[in-house]
Amino acid sequence: ALTMFTPSSMEIVPANSYERVYCIVTILLAIICFSSFLSSISAAVTFFRQRRQEQVRQNANLVRFLQENQISLGLGSRIQTFLTILNAQANNVIRIHQSDVPQLQRLPAGLKEQLACEVFMPVIYVHPLLR
Repeated sequence: ALTMFTPSSMEIVPANSYERVYCIVTILLAIICFSSFLSSISAAVTFFRQRRQEQVRQNANLVRFLQENQISLGLGSRIQTFLTILNAQANNVIRIHQSDVPQLQRLPAGLKEQLACEVFMPVIYVHPLLR
């Protein structure tokens, strides 16, 4: 039954009724698995397309609002930039932490300190209290 799915199939055919039943069951299972795989891909593509379409609609409504209310170009640009950054940050909320990586627990203290410096220094440098 599996030779039917290869590009260069061989002339192997079922010889008795048990082999024919096995061949039919294998083909039906392959069709079911492939259609399930294909439907999951289609569902994911549809979900992402709808999500993108909603973002485009929201951006169009924002631009329309700014134009109808005669908001200055500078303020409108700042608002759009802020909302774009906010949206990008919302998509990157899930971050992995040091406690989620067990291999890091086995590092020597010196390497752990250097790692902590590189991870936390960008936040510390821009913190208003430490300027």
